[in-house]
Amino acid sequence: MSLLNTTDKQTKQWPFNLIFPCLWAGMISACGGGGGGSDSESNVTPTPAENIIIEQEETPDPVSELKSLVIDDDFSFTTKTQVSLTVTLDEYAGQRAYVSLYSDYRQLPSGEYYPIADSRVVAGNLQQGQFNQEFTHLSQQPTYLAEVWLYDLSPPQQRELTLNENTLSW
Repeated sequence: MSLLNTTDKQTKQWPFNLIFPCLWAGMISACGGGGGGSDSESNVTPTPAENIIIEQEETPDPVSELKSLVIDDDFSFTTKTQVSLTVTLDEYAGQRAYVSLYSDYRQLPSGEYYPIADSRVVAGNLQQGQFNQEFTHLSQQPTYLAEVWLYDLSPPQQRELTLNENTLSW
């Protein structure tokens, strides 16, 4: 087959002569092009997997395990304890003041503390310079922030209190 036109006639068949073999080759390669082996290999059936036996361990009964535990009589399962807060500020005995105790707070670069309002645990009036209140405390909380506010709009007195034998004292 010659692609050169030796006559002056326009030949419109020559591109089709090239396209048909290309399409045919593409179809054969897309279909996989054959099996590549003899007939005896295609009739081979896979062998079934060997039977696998899985032995399960006996799971112990959780109730019987709990019954066998021995726990000391003075052991407490709770993480909550009662804490006593005592604030004694004799210099405020003749003034009206308000006490707040917070479990969550941040220390600012200035050294002052910023309490998180939602974490207020205890609040009440300071009477004659004294405030006493009990509250439930979680064992993970070692320190609290106490604030004393005067009603004269001055900044609060702040102190970080550390828990000592279920007591917070100022």
